[in-house]
Formats: sequence, C-alpha cells, structure tokens
Amino acid sequence: MKGFTLIELLVVSGIVVLLTALMVPSWRAGEGSLAVERTAAKIGQDIRRTTELSLHAKWFDCAAGKITGYGLYITSNSTSYTIFADCNNNQRYDSATDGLVETVNIEGPVTVSSVTNGAFGMVIVPPDPAVYLKDGSGATLTSANIVLVAKNNSSLTRTITINQKGVVSIQ
Repeated sequence: MKGFTLIELLVVSGIVVLLTALMVPSWRAGEGSLAVERTAAKIGQDIRRTTELSLHAKWFDCAAGKITGYGLYITSNSTSYTIFADCNNNQRYDSATDGLVETVNIEGPVTVSSVTNGAFGMVIVPPDPAVYLKDGSGATLTSANIVLVAKNNSSLTRTITINQKGVVSIQ
C-alpha cells in the first residue's frame, strides 16, 4: 500500500496551519520595526544630503534673495518633512520665501512622534560648514531630537539626535 491516509493528511495540514498562524503576527511586528529603522536611516541620510548640497554649493534659483545654504524642516505628528534652500539668510525655514527642494513622505506605518520644541529646522551654510539648529519659533538649539514611532505599536521607536556640529546619531 502506497500513499497517505486521510488522518495523516489532516495532521500535516493542521501543523502547517498552526505554524502559519504563529508566524503571521510576528511578521507584522517585524515589518513595523523595519519601517521605523528604514525611516530613521532615511532622515539621517537626508540630513547628510543637506550638508552635501550646501558644501557643493548646489545651485538653486531663489525667487527672492540669494541662497545661503540648505536645510531640513520637520514637525511633530507629521508624515513628511521638507528639504529646502535658505533664500533669505535667516537660518530657518520660511515657506513663503525659502525654496522647496523636496518634500519627503515618511513611510506609511511610521509617524514623527515628537520633535524638540514641536518643530525643528537645521540649515547648513558653507564653507565652514556652519550648522544652525532652530525650533519652530526660531530659537537656537544646541541639539535636537526627532522621535519616530510605529503607528501600530508605540513601543517601536527610534530617536535621531543632531548636535551643533551636524553629527547625527540614531538610537
């Protein structure tokens, strides 16, 4: 006699269903964790990109004024952030006068939980480079934190810290 009995097929099918049921929730949790990691790395790369744009004196056609540097602006509870050209030389983001380089959307399952003082902007001015960190009101900061959180699991977080020298660390 060759072949499988009905009981053997049911047992094997039951084991496959059980393993699948155990794997799917773990896979979803891992997906949120990876999304937070990717988003933190992307923001870190974009901060470095603003430095590169400034140091290479990347040309930008400002509607009014002259470009002095490039920067990044992000607010709490947001799903995007802005890379901009500082056209009015005030070392902070002004949507009316500064040039929009790019608006970057944050990955779907991730949100910005908090930012130092509710909003954070940094501008890098060549040739030194001088790094200016400011909150939404324009007050100068010595360092800033951006906290990312997975929307479906608030325990999955990453904190991006930027200091006055432009050093970025992700924890």
